[in-house]
Amino acid sequence: MNKKYCFLSILFFIPFLSLAQTKKDSLRNELKRINIDQIKPTDSAVFELLNSLSTVYKNENPDSSIYYANTILYILRDEKNDQARLNAHTRLTQAYYIKSNSTEAFAHANKSLEYAKNLNDLSAQLYAINGLGLVYLLQNKLPESIRTFDKSLVLAQEIGDEMRVAISYFNKSIAYDEMKSYDSAMVNVNKAITLSRKNDYREKWSMALNRKGVILSNLNKFDQSIIAHEEAIDLIEASNKWELCFAYAGLSKAYNGTNNFNKAVFYGKESLKIAQSLGAKWDIFHSANILSETYEKQGNYKEAFNYYKIYKTYNDSIFTEKSETKLATLRLEQSNKEKEEFQLKNQLQAEVISQQRYQLALIILAISILAILLVYIFINAKYKKKVASQVKEQRDELEQLNISKDKILSVLAHDMRSPINSILGLLYLVKHSNE
Repeated sequence: MNKKYCFLSILFFIPFLSLAQTKKDSLRNELKRINIDQIKPTDSAVFELLNSLSTVYKNENPDSSIYYANTILYILRDEKNDQARLNAHTRLTQAYYIKSNSTEAFAHANKSLEYAKNLNDLSAQLYAINGLGLVYLLQNKLPESIRTFDKSLVLAQEIGDEMRVAISYFNKSIAYDEMKSYDSAMVNVNKAITLSRKNDYREKWSMALNRKGVILSNLNKFDQSIIAHEEAIDLIEASNKWELCFAYAGLSKAYNGTNNFNKAVFYGKESLKIAQSLGAKWDIFHSANILSETYEKQGNYKEAFNYYKIYKTYNDSIFTEKSETKLATLRLEQSNKEKEEFQLKNQLQAEVISQQRYQLALIILAISILAILLVYIFINAKYKKKVASQVKEQRDELEQLNISKDKILSVLAHDMRSPINSILGLLYLVKHSNE
């Protein structure tokens, strides 16, 4: 890109810079007229204003974006407003990602996904899932990032959201590029470019072209890489400093590959300057590394060492943050494991108590049945004894009656014998007298 072309590009973007600045000034002036502490959680207009401010500062000044998003959460406190919270956490995910703060970005991406699900907002869910995938990229969890982008791609295709489809292809190209799977990376980035060009998604289009330039540089196709980055710069809005920073870093690396050291240094310094103004750790580390390598190839070891120190400082910072993130993840996993073990222990204790109660109930039931049986046996024995006693009494009484009967019959037999004999005798005489 020659100086004349650069000058014309700057002239072209001046009106847009002015327009963007006017919009920011207008939003800020509107906010100044509002007392934050008197805002009600139901005042949606104020939340839209703060969300707009957080959005416009996202790529230019992430710290301001974070401030406005946190202001939304401060106003809400314990109040329920899932839409406002979703917007705030989405902006915070983006801003912290730009600042290479994977811990905060991961936390806010998960919050965004939670509120998006509460609202049943599929588009917001897609945004949050892509955010999680990008955080996994930042943490160098590449297979996990690809799986996450695949989820977002399927969901985007299901609901027919071509912008999210393009974003998912673009994000997958980053992951494959980091994995050095350049063929897969190129396939995905070309799909993202095709969809973005077709629908005139200029921001996504420029991002995809920048990524294509990086992939081409990794394939040592430096001339094609320069063309891709220059096409991206033509599409990048002037307020999108972060993407411009990435484009300049890509040009620096490509020109370094062609041994055009002057342009490599120029674009490397421009990229580093923007990255430092954004506080974007990864981009500072990346630009400083390219400058160090360029100066080393030139034989300017003093400058190479100076930029290497910057690179090393931010590399250590990112590594420390990744280590802290990994440590925090391990602690979280350990905490979850302890929580699961505690829950399992409580569950087992509850089962033991339940079993003990069941056994106690069985014992009580058995004792009750035994007690009833004993009472029944006792009552039955008592009843049988009583019946036996009554039977004995009746038997004794019957025996006495039999004895009395025998006596009476004996007396009757004795007393009636003489008269009967007399009658028998008379009857005999009467019978034989006729003879």
